[in-house]
Amino acid sequence: MSAQKKYIPYVVIGVFLVIFMYYAWASAVDYSQDQSTMMQSYGFATYWLSANLNKDDIAILPSADVFWAIDPNLVNRTESYKTVWNSSNIILRANTTESEILKVREDLRNTIHNDKRIKYLVFDWNDPRAVNLFEDKRCESLDIVLKEVKRFSFITPINQWKNRIIICEVQNKTK
Repeated sequence: MSAQKKYIPYVVIGVFLVIFMYYAWASAVDYSQDQSTMMQSYGFATYWLSANLNKDDIAILPSADVFWAIDPNLVNRTESYKTVWNSSNIILRANTTESEILKVREDLRNTIHNDKRIKYLVFDWNDPRAVNLFEDKRCESLDIVLKEVKRFSFITPINQWKNRIIICEVQNKTK
């Protein structure tokens, strides 16, 4: 076997690795750009909440771990939508029925009417626990005492996915 034929498999593998590495790098860059856009919006929402949430107020959050990672001071002043579902004794599943969602929605309404500490409800289109409670992605769709006070819209640069984080304030509460 000649020396040239001996190196052909190595050249083929080398070319394959170069092509693979190029596309792996390109997809990693795309993913990073999309995720950083989303995380930037979570950052803006977190800073807004930190500045506007009083010491005794509570906000109910989607993806609460993300907010807590950005500002650990929010841990004691926020609750997750998972808590709302757990308090209703309903587990979100792929086959969760409409009647179960209505029960959780009603429990959340009762909570925001009865717990005077709840000042904000935050929702996005990522957390299924929050999305299922807001019928048409508006604050008023859950309850008339909710009013949108802040919106953080974003479009991911690579796949052009449109999303938003919406902060609803509980109105007309005497503390």
